[in-house]
Amino acid sequence: MTILITDDFYTNRLQIKLVLQSMGHKTEEASNGSEAIEKFKKSNYDLLLMDIEMPVRNGIETTRYIRKHLKEPKKSVPIIAITAHYVDSEMKMKEIGFDGFIAKPFTREKFESCLEAIKQGEK
Repeated sequence: MTILITDDFYTNRLQIKLVLQSMGHKTEEASNGSEAIEKFKKSNYDLLLMDIEMPVRNGIETTRYIRKHLKEPKKSVPIIAITAHYVDSEMKMKEIGFDGFIAKPFTREKFESCLEAIKQGEK
């Protein structure tokens, strides 16, 4: 898979990138939601990993923008929230437009489980 990692902290992006690349995936990075949207408009990704809290444009605003303003097939690419905070509910995440979430701290097992669900169409 080709995955866009969006997080404002370089160390988080690096950690995620190293895990995903060790699993055989290609990665690119964005440091905020606006940068992610621009990269996503220009390139094709199989998955977006989106931090929730970021400056410039946060993950919720970015996900809503993608779902509302981009055309198929881009608007349907799976978006997984990555967050250090408690998530109110999976239903709320789906209403926003996320296909799932991974809680920080990150582990290889969390990414493997998430990616397997995406591959099986479970999102």
